[in-house]
Amino acid sequence: MDISAFQNLFPAKNDIKPDYLFQPIHQKEYLINGEIRLWTGEKRDVYSPVCIKENNSAEQVLIGSYPILNFDEAIQGVDGAVAAHRRRQDRA
Repeated sequence: MDISAFQNLFPAKNDIKPDYLFQPIHQKEYLINGEIRLWTGEKRDVYSPVCIKENNSAEQVLIGSYPILNFDEAIQGVDGAVAAHRRRQDRA
């Protein structure tokens, strides 16, 4: 397939209505046992699968980031979910 077929596949940023443009959302909090905690560690960026044409190339748009929790937070999250499930089962 000729590459020129892809030239008009993605919009240029100035062709997108301002109502559809947004600032990236960077999640800094996470939930453990009903408590919202602030994460100060590593984060992972998330990009839109839809590209925007800039400078004669198609670039993915950053839509935000989320915390990369470590093993301790993962275990606390699972333990909290199990405890919540058991409390729910006890009410049934």
